[in-house]
Amino acid sequence: MDMALTIDHPSFSKRLIPHAISLAENKFAGFGCQKLGLLVIHWAQTGALPEALQLTSKIICLSPDPKRNEKAEELKNDPHSPFTRLDPVPLYDIHLYKKFLEENIR
Repeated sequence: MDMALTIDHPSFSKRLIPHAISLAENKFAGFGCQKLGLLVIHWAQTGALPEALQLTSKIICLSPDPKRNEKAEELKNDPHSPFTRLDPVPLYDIHLYKKFLEENIR
């Protein structure tokens, strides 16, 4: 990602979109969240808007509730249970998003 951030010409930088998306889809690569966010800003500023939006959609997305199967089972057993609401979860820890926004968005 560091290399993509140093390339000012969008036609060259955006060739790295498959690698950026691969990193974004890796749920264990939370460390890359900052760099991916910076890459979105970089691409937007250099005119690679479709790529910036494509990467943004991978970074800012929600996944299904990881406890959905357990909650469905509980709902079968007790249709009035207050603990069966499905809650989607962000790809990265919410604090990573907050930190990025505080440090980079003005």
